[in-house]
Amino acid sequence: MKLKQEFVLRTIAGETVLIPVGSLGDKFHGIITLNETGKFIWEKLAEGKETREITEALTEEYEVSQAQAEEGVERVLAQLRELGIL
Repeated sequence: MKLKQEFVLRTIAGETVLIPVGSLGDKFHGIITLNETGKFIWEKLAEGKETREITEALTEEYEVSQAQAEEGVERVLAQLRELGIL
């Protein structure tokens, strides 16, 4: 999976956000706020990790079951796809 390069991850006033840059800024008005898990998943995607690797990393980092991790990863990926970011 590949992230569109037109978004940058920033922490502003304690909030983690995705900000559109370049020409996408003209089309996408606003920012996307990520929670801690969303940020973790975004960073793994930026490293080029696949769904399975992200799920495994999530279970290692947080005290969640494999099923919970899979559900969370799929939910975030679906939202990114819906927004055209992934």
